[in-house]
Amino acid sequence: MKKYLKGIVTFALCYSIFVLGINVVKATTIDEINTNEYISKTEDENGVVILKLLSTTQLNLEVKADEKVILDLNGHTLNNDKIVDTATIIVRKGGSLTIKGQEVSAVTRTTTVENTSGKIYASIIDNYGELNLEGGNISPQINATYGIRNLSGATLNISGGRVSTIYADTYGIWNEGTANISDGQIDQSLYANYSAIVNKGDLNITGGKFKNLTGTDTVPTLAVVAGGEATITGGTFEYQDKSGIVKKQDVSLYIPEDYELDEKGNVIKKEIVTPPSSESGGSSSSPTEPESKPSDTDNKDDVINSGNIDNNTDVKDDAQNTGRENPNTGDNTLISIVIGISGILYLTGYGVYCTRRKF
Repeated sequence: MKKYLKGIVTFALCYSIFVLGINVVKATTIDEINTNEYISKTEDENGVVILKLLSTTQLNLEVKADEKVILDLNGHTLNNDKIVDTATIIVRKGGSLTIKGQEVSAVTRTTTVENTSGKIYASIIDNYGELNLEGGNISPQINATYGIRNLSGATLNISGGRVSTIYADTYGIWNEGTANISDGQIDQSLYANYSAIVNKGDLNITGGKFKNLTGTDTVPTLAVVAGGEATITGGTFEYQDKSGIVKKQDVSLYIPEDYELDEKGNVIKKEIVTPPSSESGGSSSSPTEPESKPSDTDNKDDVINSGNIDNNTDVKDDAQNTGRENPNTGDNTLISIVIGISGILYLTGYGVYCTRRKF
């Protein structure tokens, strides 16, 4: 099946080259390029050179120091010149290149580099300066190829477009400098048995889609190696298993503590749940303070008022202080009443006796 698919891709590519024809522009530097039927060249008011493809073209482009260039693919493909054994595009230190174009537009490479030891890795784009990818598709069409090689000291900014690896032993992005990805798509296909991104520098991802279509999660889309640093605060990370089911790819190792990876593979900021304040009418989330333990004095008053007796000694003292009867003094009260009644009866009888004696 793999050989069959690879044969289709090779046939389509050869057909486009030999039947449809690819126009070769024999120029390398910006100064050597002139407007023709294959490519247009203009310059804006800020001195930025704008190259616009008018057809599928073979061209090896070099952006020198202090040059600022915009390459508009304009729906066409830029391929490397077969005669030149260098990257399709080279951005020198101090130079700046911005690539624009629809997804059908592409910058690619269809030839390998040979040396005395055999085939070595070649590149579609070697960046020593500043490279901004805003559109188009950077897609190696051969084995042993880098899509974008961002070298030490260089800066790569991806805000759109696509970097896709198709064949085995290919890397979409090889980063040794600083790479910032805010949007776009980075993916690897069935044949790509290496990671789409290999990071040995500083990598910051705030958005974009990252897909592994190899049918397994053992070949991660992102591999951080050799002291590289990666920080991920956005983007969607997925892989497709052998049955075709899309699952999330675990990149939690590179996610800060205040971010998380959801079930769909999206890196999102954690929600901080703030309870409503008492001023807004909501209930306070602060824990209820425990009631203070009543003092001994408070206990006495509560016991007396409620009629509950917890401490006989305390209740006796309180009863005497408040004028309430104490059960222990009941006998004395009865004796006083009897003596009082006896005295009244005695006085009453004595009065009657005296009255009778008088009459």
